Amino acid sequence: IGVVSGRCVVAMLGSCWRINYLPNENDASIVRGDAVSPISTSDGVANARAACTFSMPGMGEVIALAGASGIFVTDGLTLEPIGDGLDWTSIVGSPPNVSNITALINEPGTKTLRLLLATGDEYCMSYARKHRTRFGGKWTGPNAKRWNTRIPSGAAAVRLASGIHAPFYCYAS
Repeated sequence: IGVVSGRCVVAMLGSCWRINYLPNENDASIVRGDAVSPISTSDGVANARAACTFSMPGMGEVIALAGASGIFVTDGLTLEPIGDGLDWTSIVGSPPNVSNITALINEPGTKTLRLLLATGDEYCMSYARKHRTRFGGKWTGPNAKRWNTRIPSGAAAVRLASGIHAPFYCYAS
């Protein structure tokens, strides 16, 4: 669940929805279908850590989602692919194994999205204006495995007191 451009978005494994309004006890005329609208009924998110918000030049604030069929962005109205140049089948397997997707994090200081996989691989997309393409940004990867023997189970970009954002990785015990 996330909010982008004032729109509440709920993404699940196989779909993505916009919440138009939440009815209350005084709303006597709830019309089925008005409360939610589908953004996509075929693409969604792998898990709660596989989505993040960021501001892409030319698109404004969006939510990035990594799921079974690729990496997408939504503004709460449409869902667009940003995985141009990625061989998604080689990343998640065939049939897709979304449990391979550990996290998708945004590092606003470097204008980078990082896709972390359970295999230890990492893919990065630069969304800086100079790397912007019609379908997202410049992807690199798989990057060298950054993990010694333990693979992270989650990650987040945290703003430090100095103002820069640094990635922090979480490990299961």
